[in-house]
Amino acid sequence: MSGSPSPEITVVVPTYNAVERVRACVEGLRAQTLDPAAFDVVVVVDGSMDGTEAILASLDTPFRLHVLSQANQGPGAARNHGAEVAGAPHVLFLDDDVVPGPGLVAAHLDAQREHGGAQVVGRLEPVLPARAGRFLRSRADARAEHYAALRAGRTPTWKDVYSGNLSVPAEGFRSVGGFVTETTSEQDVELGYRLAAAGVPIVYADAAVGEEREHKGAAAIARDAEVRGAVDVDLWRRHPDMLLELELGGHGELPWHWLALRRAALALRVPPRLLDVLGRTLPQRAAAGWYRFLYTYCYWRGVRRALADHDLRRRFERGTPILMYHAIGARGERASRYVLPERRLRSQLRWLRLRGYRVVGLDELLRCRREFRPPPAKSVVITFDDGYEDNATRAAPALLRHGFPATFFLVSARSQNLWFRDESDPLARRRLVDAATVGTLAGAGISVGAHTRTHPSLTGLSDEEALREIAGSRAELEEMLGRPVMVFAYPFGHHDERVRSLVRRAGFDAACSVEPGRNRLAVDPFRLRRLEVVGTHSLPRFAARLWLGDLPLLRPRQVRS
Repeated sequence: MSGSPSPEITVVVPTYNAVERVRACVEGLRAQTLDPAAFDVVVVVDGSMDGTEAILASLDTPFRLHVLSQANQGPGAARNHGAEVAGAPHVLFLDDDVVPGPGLVAAHLDAQREHGGAQVVGRLEPVLPARAGRFLRSRADARAEHYAALRAGRTPTWKDVYSGNLSVPAEGFRSVGGFVTETTSEQDVELGYRLAAAGVPIVYADAAVGEEREHKGAAAIARDAEVRGAVDVDLWRRHPDMLLELELGGHGELPWHWLALRRAALALRVPPRLLDVLGRTLPQRAAAGWYRFLYTYCYWRGVRRALADHDLRRRFERGTPILMYHAIGARGERASRYVLPERRLRSQLRWLRLRGYRVVGLDELLRCRREFRPPPAKSVVITFDDGYEDNATRAAPALLRHGFPATFFLVSARSQNLWFRDESDPLARRRLVDAATVGTLAGAGISVGAHTRTHPSLTGLSDEEALREIAGSRAELEEMLGRPVMVFAYPFGHHDERVRSLVRRAGFDAACSVEPGRNRLAVDPFRLRRLEVVGTHSLPRFAARLWLGDLPLLRPRQVRS
């Protein structure tokens, strides 16, 4: 790799038995607008048996082309080999099925110069065969949406690092040990994660565009998805904090109906080929959602194979529901949406115990997230909003009888419910717990969270007013309890990014919303989902909502908390 002048960037292309593809890639590099003296190209032939070396040796290129051969070791080892011999300060990795646009190398080099060394992610435009199947087209559409979001300004993360069109500082690449070679999937995001941890920023360069020849059939895409699921389990074990950004941890979770279908398909071990055949019968509009579901189904098949421990599989596949209660009615008091008769509460708690649910505290759920591990199987969290006096006199004894922890979200500067103006509402003027009771609750296995000082809708307040309600409630409760109060619940469920940032600013660790659904570890801790327990619902309906989660037929029409 000697000679003068020295190149500023080395292009590394790994290839295996793809002579025509790699020839097209090199031809694209011949057409670059960048001065050929500014870059050189290393093609690493990874055990090919199709005459790749001879074909490449016959090419006349304006840049220096180096062809290295090695026994077949996989793409990660091939890229590492190419980077080892690169003499330039920057290394650009291209896949052999990528045909670079004329400005690709120049765009990478410009970004490297501008940022003083970065992980520069380029754009790939898929080129599909004329008879591409629906599964392949759906993956191409997903890729297009991905790049559209980056083009629109989304900040790239290590999850966006794709070695098919990626440049990195050579010194930084070598300092972190290059690509892992134990797997053939997700090597690039794992590298991106380690480089980011080492302080190498990630930049998107939309002008660094190449065409990627897509040719896989449905069976190959399904296999790739299964491999990715298994590899993500390995990534979690290597780097536990990656879990919050992986599908394994719930990132990018599907809507409830697809989740229910995926769960059923996994239980029945439905062959992906059958689901692909069904997808071909659907109208074009419906096919997009179907094939996204199919990809995640194959991904979770891979997860299941990688996790021999059945209990651990269940812990990853199911999120944790947080139940949201309000008032507990006295004997003879009529049930209503927000008033659950005491006998029904006791029946529900008894049912949780008999069905083997593990009732954990909200603090335990948050601890699992901080430690990047899924909660115990069949976990459920219990919360009460507003802090009614009957929560202490009726709910707390029932909870303690079963040894169940719970979190009571208290309004700190009110002695009764003054935010419901309709006097006919059973919650209007209902009494709240006093300071002495708060202390007793906190000492008897009940944790306390803040629910503002006076229960206003925070989205309608100024920053100063909202912060007074949020931080003020925490300060008042901590003075009553003599211990930290670290969790919050939004009154009426009203919140937006501004309100969430104020809750963070007030020092809370997490906040509960009233958005329905279960909580996987990747959920935003400041918009934890909850399932409202409706006072008029029967025990079977309570059980169905707990089991099915965000099922529209079981949702209340509106939420008022």
